[in-house]
Amino acid sequence: MMCMLSAVFVAFLSLSAAFAQDAAPAKDAAKPDEKPATAPQHFEAADVHASTFDDPPFTQFGRLVGNRFIMLSATLPQMIGLAYGYKSRFVTGGPVWVEMDRYDIIAKPPAGTTQADVPLMMRALLKERFGLVEHEGLAPMPAHQLQVKGDLKLKPSTSDDPGNCSFKPPAGGGPPMPSATIAFDCENETMAKFTDFVQAMGAGYIQAPVVDATGLKGGYDFEFRFTPQQGQAYAGGNGVSLFDALDKIGLKMPLGTSPRPAVIIDSVNETPTPNPPDTEKLLPKPPAEHFDVATIKPSQPGEGGRLMFRGDMLDAQNIPLKVLVVIAWNLSFQNSEQLAGAPSWMDTDKYDIMAKIANDDASGAPIRPGDLDISVMRKMLEELIAERFHMKYHTEMRPVATYTLVAAGEKMKRAADPAEHMRCDEAPGPDGKDPRIANPLLNKLYWCQNLTMDALAKELRFMAPDVIFYPVTNATGLKGSYDFSLSFSTVRSGPGGGFGGPPPGDAANQASDPSGAVPLADALKSELGLKLEKIMRDEPVLVIDHIDEQPEAN
Repeated sequence: MMCMLSAVFVAFLSLSAAFAQDAAPAKDAAKPDEKPATAPQHFEAADVHASTFDDPPFTQFGRLVGNRFIMLSATLPQMIGLAYGYKSRFVTGGPVWVEMDRYDIIAKPPAGTTQADVPLMMRALLKERFGLVEHEGLAPMPAHQLQVKGDLKLKPSTSDDPGNCSFKPPAGGGPPMPSATIAFDCENETMAKFTDFVQAMGAGYIQAPVVDATGLKGGYDFEFRFTPQQGQAYAGGNGVSLFDALDKIGLKMPLGTSPRPAVIIDSVNETPTPNPPDTEKLLPKPPAEHFDVATIKPSQPGEGGRLMFRGDMLDAQNIPLKVLVVIAWNLSFQNSEQLAGAPSWMDTDKYDIMAKIANDDASGAPIRPGDLDISVMRKMLEELIAERFHMKYHTEMRPVATYTLVAAGEKMKRAADPAEHMRCDEAPGPDGKDPRIANPLLNKLYWCQNLTMDALAKELRFMAPDVIFYPVTNATGLKGSYDFSLSFSTVRSGPGGGFGGPPPGDAANQASDPSGAVPLADALKSELGLKLEKIMRDEPVLVIDHIDEQPEAN
């Protein structure tokens, strides 16, 4: 149950993260429309600081939320991309760290500001607070080159219809499994349009834009059949990777470079200038952190479970109270060490909750559901639980399992170009090799470029938040930077996996499974020559001092 409910909530929140990854327009590189001179060009106040890790880092909006602008856990290329109208992958140049450091921005825009006004204000903020110096121009950018490979297996089309690749239903007419191998009938499809199609379908397989380098003119008729990357674990050995599917029609897609319009960073500071002394007073307060009305009752046996925000309502059905506490206090579902003092009934007693968001905030300003970010939603749920279940709690430092990264026979290659940005992409490396195809339980694959060991230790929390709950200490003694691929299995991919995972005492070093699942620690040792050593260290723990099993009456 916990696995299903958690997955539902994660899917809901992930919409925020998906929006935030690149808040720029959908076009690969498009300069924003010039604004009239009267358009606001500066935030009235802005809190800018380095991010703290949020597990996982959902709220990266990069948009207006009520009377505040919010952009959390964002890299400088993401911020620059928003400011200049480019996807973040089209921001290049500058120091090697620009894609690794993350920042939070909460700002007050002038009254009447629209989302279309934000880019100019972001430009001013980046120049004033980060000392950004940049220019726009053509730059060689990583790109997958769609090319002809050997004998082309495409049939020139005789159709006059517009080119298109349409989904081909499975034999028998039944709905396909969501993650099964899928097929498309492409009719009169030009390679320019097919390039866009491959880009859209390539999540998890490709790490850069796709450009048409086939030299083919006109339209073609063909079938294109492949397994989406997230479906490889279900397809088993019968999956067809995107690269194999291209090979079957006589095409290939090596990683190279291509000149593209880009924002080129000339210089930028890693540490933003301090917030002015009156920043906190000037920033608008978030909406009141409470529900206007809420009903809580024990669930009926046999009810299905769900947890979602619908408009201005929290709708929870058949939910264990422990799940709600973990969500409200932003704990990890896999790490039981973050919560102490929870009675056993919190895992088994389930409740139905319907709660309505207050109509206005403390100042009387109206609240719309879209004005609430995830942190506010969590606070509202936290207050509701504490009030209705008479929960008394405190936070204290306690020894918990954390990790140190040490050398164990270095197997990595020195970085090919130490001037390149440090980065980790969830995709195959330049050679296109994807070990997930042979072993679908390797459901995580990262290509890391020019990474130092300090950067890797920090990045492990983002790569494997289901087993790395706290900062990792770098004790490898290795200097310089490295290029490498790392493939491993998440806790959820293994048999019996799910939220709740392995015992937190040494989650990263779970035993290898005969089915082929490879824990993170095993992958680090066998692929990179690194080792995770468990150490006990004091970290914050939420301690429940008292909680009633029966909620206060509605």
